[in-house]
Amino acid sequence: MAAGFRRHGRKALALTGSSTQDEREEAVRRLTTGTGEDRYDYLVTVDIFNEGVDLPEVNQIILLRPTQSPIIFVQQLGRGLRKHPGKEFVVVLDFIANHDNNFLIPLALSGDRTYSKDRLRRVVAVQRKRIPGISSVHFDRVARERIYQSIDRVRTNSMMLLTDCYLMLKNKLGRIPSLLDFEEHGQIDGFKYLQATTGFSYHAFLCKKERDYHIRLSSLAEQRLSWIGRKLGNGLRPSEAMVLEAILAGKGDLKADLVRRLADECGIACTERHLGSVERMLTNQFEQNEQATLRNSAMIFLCADADGVWTPDPGFCQLLEQDPHFARLVQELVTFVLRRWRSLYAERYKDTMFRLGAVYTYEDVCRLLEWETLMPSQNIGGYFYDRISRTMPVFINYSKPDDAIPYEDHFENSAKLVSLSKTNRRSNSADAQRMTRKPPYEDTRILLFVRRNKEDKEAKGFYFLGDMRADGEPLDITMPSGKPAFEVHWTLETAVEPGLFEYLTGEETS
Repeated sequence: MAAGFRRHGRKALALTGSSTQDEREEAVRRLTTGTGEDRYDYLVTVDIFNEGVDLPEVNQIILLRPTQSPIIFVQQLGRGLRKHPGKEFVVVLDFIANHDNNFLIPLALSGDRTYSKDRLRRVVAVQRKRIPGISSVHFDRVARERIYQSIDRVRTNSMMLLTDCYLMLKNKLGRIPSLLDFEEHGQIDGFKYLQATTGFSYHAFLCKKERDYHIRLSSLAEQRLSWIGRKLGNGLRPSEAMVLEAILAGKGDLKADLVRRLADECGIACTERHLGSVERMLTNQFEQNEQATLRNSAMIFLCADADGVWTPDPGFCQLLEQDPHFARLVQELVTFVLRRWRSLYAERYKDTMFRLGAVYTYEDVCRLLEWETLMPSQNIGGYFYDRISRTMPVFINYSKPDDAIPYEDHFENSAKLVSLSKTNRRSNSADAQRMTRKPPYEDTRILLFVRRNKEDKEAKGFYFLGDMRADGEPLDITMPSGKPAFEVHWTLETAVEPGLFEYLTGEETS
């Protein structure tokens, strides 16, 4: 490459790992401050200058190396992102064109290192996105769509990425990081270490990847730690973590302590239905079926007597007493959950545990609506009415595959939506009465959840868009299959914010 540049009249030098420090320093001097014949136009580097080199004068980056590592990509691109007098822009020429890794572009430009897909999508969605400093970036429509597709496909919780991010933080700290260190130092979202890739616990990840980590737990202790990470680690609500923290602290009246803390620390008025939901979670009573309940029979953290008094599960307490390492890891995980809730979900929508614009799975919605049973997704379909809570979440897959049932759910604008019912329903059916709040369903609460498509295999969540109400009467239609259905026009109580609306629909708000 360097010889090719020289043949075309550009002064260029090749540097590799075998180049001496003096050679590297002299090459940098001639690139950045050299004049006339002493100046280099290009340095072609191999496996060096990825990090630890500050070259603000650089105004062109040429990428000739394929990489699957987001960290290396960001380091390479970062060589040209520093400001410098007389430098108005940086040109990046990417000759690899690995479109599957287009998600790396907003990652590099945003400065965000959490690898949160939602945050990456929002970077792309805004027309002139402000990035750190006084700069902005604009993606044209084709670029935005390709980057969205890349974000949907990529796995940001792969073991390779988690290991890279772990080693980078370990090298920075000079020690094994705790789970809490990732947030404190602005690194990858620690929740990714509590997902299936690692076995649902940071402890399990360390056992696999860190030879200097010597803590080992009993099988039952590992299962309990994994359950906490899998079920509570996303931090969607603080309640269960507060109960576990009270058990760790040896407190007496667990229910009264939870009611007090929710009021004092979170501004949440605790209802009997909420207490029942927390109790079902911590007593293994919130599962889809008997088989799942039996499979998790040892995952009981709380006991409730006939009078509703909560006491710690003796088996859980025994594990805490027998193994201080287990107690410390549970405390660390509980602290992580509470910090995550305060950071991401404390800004609640009305009286719910949802945050407007946040992402939730079917299971999350069942739990946060405080249903008595975890409903299988196939039973929910596009919507489901829970008669006890009198809530009806509506789930819409906005972009469907070609072989899907040809429903035509669509936004008319950021506050108006048209959706179709399940098939074999008429406008006089119970479904239609609930959606239009006809007696006896006047107090039904209808909440909207939308996802762009099903391509994202990593996070199968829906964006929460708030309350909505039906406008007018439902309209009977006949589907292309010949089956009956009905159409409903909706008004959202809160219009979808522009960046999210553009991502979901591919349309810009006016």
